[in-house]
Amino acid sequence: MEIPKKIVKTLMFFLVLFQLFPTLIFIPIVSNPLKPMHGSLFLQQIPLIDGKITKGEYSNSYIDPNDEFKLYWKINEDIIYLAMVGNTTGWVGIGFDPGFIVKDADMIIGWVNSSGAYAFDAYATEVVGGFKLDTALGGANNLLAWNGTQTNTQTIIEFSRPLETNDRYDKIIVPDKNTTIIWAIGSANQDNMNTKPADFGQTLIEFGKVNVTITKDGTSFSNKWIIIGSIFSIIILGVIIYYYITTIFLKNRKNKKAT
Repeated sequence: MEIPKKIVKTLMFFLVLFQLFPTLIFIPIVSNPLKPMHGSLFLQQIPLIDGKITKGEYSNSYIDPNDEFKLYWKINEDIIYLAMVGNTTGWVGIGFDPGFIVKDADMIIGWVNSSGAYAFDAYATEVVGGFKLDTALGGANNLLAWNGTQTNTQTIIEFSRPLETNDRYDKIIVPDKNTTIIWAIGSANQDNMNTKPADFGQTLIEFGKVNVTITKDGTSFSNKWIIIGSIFSIIILGVIIYYYITTIFLKNRKNKKAT
């Protein structure tokens, strides 16, 4: 049975459409495109690095889907202010721009104990764990300020750092470009940053946008639809190949035998 050309053209159209579908529709939704910061919008009230988060102190936030970790941030000129909030009495940490899994990520890890609040400028030297202080690797501690507080269920670490430090162990934060962020929290009362995390995640953040609240992991959401679109495309491509083999190819072979 020969498939009409109209049907073949329609299948070809949907094949192209579903190849583009994840990029054109779902990824813009995930990345939450709002107006980027320009000029004087960078000149905002500076957050107070006191280990506490007050209403309106930070203009942007990321909340992981399970509500175990939150990240708040604000940019003022060439300085970025961040606050990490983890549902743990152990350590909390984030990493900028990792390579494979966590390797080569620019890490900031902190905790609070009876002696006070601590935050460290570190670097991921291993694929999993293996965090070392920048100073131990020949770099510098480029945290400008830090502080933290802790309750029975939660740890807050606030800190500030330059967007660009000129340190080989620090990644440049470009406000108008997506930055891959990894985060993790340690187990209860765990103050060793090289221990196994109790929870972790990854997302994409464009730090220069204003009034952004990200509540889902953009990376996993968009990848899911890319996979679905790709599977659908393979199915359509299979139908086209099947049509070619069962009609045109076999028909040509039959004609050759007849002659």
